[in-house]
Amino acid sequence: MDGEELIAGRDEERSAQEEIERLREQMLRLRADFANYRRRTGQHFAEMEQRVRAKVIGSLLPLLDAIEAAAESVPEKQRETRQGLEMLRERARSLLAEQGLERIDETGVQVRPEWHEVVRMAGSEAEEGMIVAVDQTGYRMADKVLRPAKVAVAGPARGDSSEEGDCCDA
Repeated sequence: MDGEELIAGRDEERSAQEEIERLREQMLRLRADFANYRRRTGQHFAEMEQRVRAKVIGSLLPLLDAIEAAAESVPEKQRETRQGLEMLRERARSLLAEQGLERIDETGVQVRPEWHEVVRMAGSEAEEGMIVAVDQTGYRMADKVLRPAKVAVAGPARGDSSEEGDCCDA
């Protein structure tokens, strides 16, 4: 083997090594791209599932309201009917809670505009802006409000604290 053949052989080996390195880097980039794709699609499907679940559960809220209203409206003397409706209400609440539904119905706390809709002001001994009554329960799932709670809040201290009014009269 003469010198020219040796040099040509080394050039071919160097070219082959460069091609191997280029293909290896390309494979690593493709592997990273695919891992990112899998992560993004996984997140996308999880978000889509959460949106669909929230939409379905949100469509059930009027049914839950009707069950709760029915349970509250049955006279005490119809005890079996009332107990049956209360059991149905608790089972519905439990099933929806298992799916991540949380009630927004606390009183004695400050209004959170993202969770509460103030529908009226009420005279109260409570601090101004505190929720004193919940007119309609609100619901949320995973920090997304499906329906804000409709609440009455303590108004500013006035001479006659027994007045109640619409929130928009002021």
